[in-house]
Amino acid sequence: MYYIYPSQLLIKMRVHFFTGIDQPYRFSFLIFYTLQNLQVVKIVSFAMFLINIALRLFVIIGNVPIQTINNIQEYDSANWISLAISPLFYFGSLYLIKNFERSRKSIIIGHGFVLAFCLFLMITTMRSTFFVMHNPRNTFVMYFMGMIVTAVFFTLEFYETMFLVAVTGICFAAILP
Repeated sequence: MYYIYPSQLLIKMRVHFFTGIDQPYRFSFLIFYTLQNLQVVKIVSFAMFLINIALRLFVIIGNVPIQTINNIQEYDSANWISLAISPLFYFGSLYLIKNFERSRKSIIIGHGFVLAFCLFLMITTMRSTFFVMHNPRNTFVMYFMGMIVTAVFFTLEFYETMFLVAVTGICFAAILP
């Protein structure tokens, strides 16, 4: 039986912060983390759908006086949008997971699908942040939750992260006025 000792393992391991993965392994790594991210999209989109349903049921069953809530129309439309789009991400991820290894094209489509969901998650939580008081100064909690969920649960490479940062920054600057 052959054992790998930690000292041998450290010699062979490389850390890839701010550097690319060697070319023969790059596509294999892309396949691995794209499938993992598609499974995360499935779970997070389902949880997001359940949270939106729970909020809607809480307002209906709990007799919450919604007339006193500021910007209730915007919250209502945001909730309906999330209720409509999160199942699309759920069923899309189920389809892409099922047909993942059929071709290189399906892997790239799955990769783009994951990035689209990350953007949807961060922009949805950003939108909720701005609806609270139309003033983001004290209401960043929801936006930070979206960023934390994206950062913790998804595996992204450097350029994908920079893409998400750029698009989110542009959306933030556009919504801020």
